[in-house]
Amino acid sequence: LLGIKSKIVGLVTAGDTSPFTPRYTPDEFSVTDPETVTTLVSHYLRAVELKAKSQKMLSYLTGIQPHPNAMIVGGCTATPSVETLMDLRKLWVEQAEFVNNVYLPDVLAVGYGPLLPLAASGFGATDGNYLAFPMLPQGSPGSASDISFGGSNPMFQGGVVMAGGPRGSLDDISGVNIQPVDYSQITESVTNSWYDYPSGVTKLHPSEGVTEYNLNKSGAYSFLKAPRYDSQPMEVGPLARGIVNKFPALVDFFKAGGREGVVARHLSRAVISQMIIEEGLGWIDRLIEMRLAGPLVGMNEKPVPKTGRGMGVWDAPRGALGHWVEVDNHRIKNYQMVVPSTWNAGPRDENGVKGPYEQALIGAPVPDVDNPINVVRIIRSFD
Repeated sequence: LLGIKSKIVGLVTAGDTSPFTPRYTPDEFSVTDPETVTTLVSHYLRAVELKAKSQKMLSYLTGIQPHPNAMIVGGCTATPSVETLMDLRKLWVEQAEFVNNVYLPDVLAVGYGPLLPLAASGFGATDGNYLAFPMLPQGSPGSASDISFGGSNPMFQGGVVMAGGPRGSLDDISGVNIQPVDYSQITESVTNSWYDYPSGVTKLHPSEGVTEYNLNKSGAYSFLKAPRYDSQPMEVGPLARGIVNKFPALVDFFKAGGREGVVARHLSRAVISQMIIEEGLGWIDRLIEMRLAGPLVGMNEKPVPKTGRGMGVWDAPRGALGHWVEVDNHRIKNYQMVVPSTWNAGPRDENGVKGPYEQALIGAPVPDVDNPINVVRIIRSFD
């Protein structure tokens, strides 16, 4: 820690303070204990190093990073060797040690410590509607309906939670009613977006979606549409996934006084990382076994049907992600995506109802408009 402290002091003295500046002026909820700050900064620097290594790990499987995995049939262009997969496993163990021994303990220490008053206030909570799609299927498709989810038996279940009280008032996740997702209930409005729908149409299901720009539209203020589930705005992402799956660590946090909002989102994200880290070694070992038996084929070409409609959904790290496609004469006729940022950052709908970002900012104190640290805390907690 002394070495880290000396390094930072040296950078400040030399006027080379990136990436620590520019910064927002600390407030009452900022951690100020020198030893704690030094420890967390050292962990941040370690996280940056491991982020670079994680990109290397991805390149072992996809061929190159950054790489549009979802745009390549099958998602991968590489055919890794056994040696490459063994290197991947070694790096995964390194990531696991950081998540288990540094990242999650840090989040728990800060969340139950200096930030518990912030968490108990429900700071940054939305109206309490949550949506999660299935994530990380552990089995092959058992039926045609499983194809849209990439397989069966997902590690993280999908589901819907509708608000049962005032914003930020949820105190017991274990008893929350989880409803199955009805994908027919998803719509998008463009009333306050720079797009036009056909005359008289206020909302459309993504399978029928239209994306026609109108940059001169009166009253519009966003390039995002306004997604709704059963006419309600929905928060998606780590907290939604945690509530739908009733993470034990999140249940305990709420019992200790934590509530929906900024701190609970960070805790959910850390728990998800830890859960995936624990399962990942088994996935890699399975890949190694498969590679020992023969080459791994990352791309499997499929014939494009003459006509058809389809959808694929996935709970991406940032939240619920859905793609809808229509094919006519072997060509894509319409392709619509409803992505996590659209769910969370979308504008008001045709009824004037705010989206999750806008809901979460209501009541956030901003005593200094030149130092809007609370706005930043809330928005960054989503993503």
